[in-house]
Amino acid sequence: MITTATIVAFIVILLAGMVQGLTSFGFSLLSVPILSIFLPLKIIVPVLIVLSFALNSVIFYKVKEYVKLRKIVYLVVFGILATPLGTYLLLFIDEKLLQIGVGVIVTFTAVMFWLGYKVTIKNEKISLSLVGIMSGLLNGSVSLSGPPVIVFLTNQGVKKQVFRANLTSFFLILNIITIPTYFFRIIKRESSLFQ
Repeated sequence: MITTATIVAFIVILLAGMVQGLTSFGFSLLSVPILSIFLPLKIIVPVLIVLSFALNSVIFYKVKEYVKLRKIVYLVVFGILATPLGTYLLLFIDEKLLQIGVGVIVTFTAVMFWLGYKVTIKNEKISLSLVGIMSGLLNGSVSLSGPPVIVFLTNQGVKKQVFRANLTSFFLILNIITIPTYFFRIIKRESSLFQ
């Protein structure tokens, strides 16, 4: 039976996918806050990660010639390291706390863009590492790896093509790490219930 929640979810995912296709970000940023009204984050996040993987794979194919992985290596490494901890938070932290976190993240990102706020960064490697940790935690817990990275790359004035390519590469790598991590955590949790 098709419910109102199913129709809303389909429309939201479709629109968010179109935004992601145009900008290389925004899929989860738009989807998570709306879908969390109808469905638990523990269901939404793994589904969005899988859909995000498919979407990012297509976008990556189109922008791969502009990828500058050396520019984001610290971001990638620390994002990968923090993602498993993020998945732990999703499975074991109270749902309401995570929903509040989503609201704060979305609001913060919107305000930063609206104000056009910029910071002078003296040590880019340390900054990329910290952004990677934040992004990895958010990726694993609420599927919102984008905001810290988007704000950082925008702050650094990265060229449009490189911005899209590096962002998509980062998201795709995190997707590849996150999907098996979720399955491992879920299987481990379910098996412990039967012991």
